[in-house]
Amino acid sequence: QLQTANKSEILVIYASKIHVARDRSWFSGDDVMLPKEMTTMNKTKPTFDVKKNPNPVTGEQRELLLANPGWGRVFTDHMVTMRYSEDRGWQDWRIEPRRALDLDPATSGLHYALEIFEGMKAYRLPDGGATLFRPHANARRFRNSAERLAMADLPEDLFVESVRALVCIDREWIPSAQGAALYLRPFMIGTEVALGTKPSCDYIFCVI
Repeated sequence: QLQTANKSEILVIYASKIHVARDRSWFSGDDVMLPKEMTTMNKTKPTFDVKKNPNPVTGEQRELLLANPGWGRVFTDHMVTMRYSEDRGWQDWRIEPRRALDLDPATSGLHYALEIFEGMKAYRLPDGGATLFRPHANARRFRNSAERLAMADLPEDLFVESVRALVCIDREWIPSAQGAALYLRPFMIGTEVALGTKPSCDYIFCVI
């Protein structure tokens, strides 16, 4: 099982991976070394507006939390958020302190189940770096899910870079125990304020 596999075995068996290097300046995916620039979206890498958490969890507190985190109960210091509108497309790319979402009671996603998500993991490498397990496969599946629900199309490279950005800033949350991993949850919600059975015009995409 993936949860108990040795990290070195994962790197041997699964060649499709993405690295977060110590200098955080490059990444690779699908067996191809890629430069910092994105491979799509007019060859432009998204620029995130970074606002660091002013009160991050201390290293000592983090160790205590990771010693027995349970499932889905402990969260990192930051989150990635992006918003979509029909007239502007994807915008407001942010890395910010993890917070509650501010949603209107008439938000379409609350009434018509306009929500999709993926689940993926980041692993710590022996040299201090980190690796994501097959992120492009998650990105393709996320895009297919959005298409089925008539939701906004999120380019695969933007999905992968968003996850990578969160791992870069919260990499110290990746547990070092053998077989352990940092679980990542990318998700999208329809946020148009309107009651009516139709596709939403607005969305928010987050990674926690």
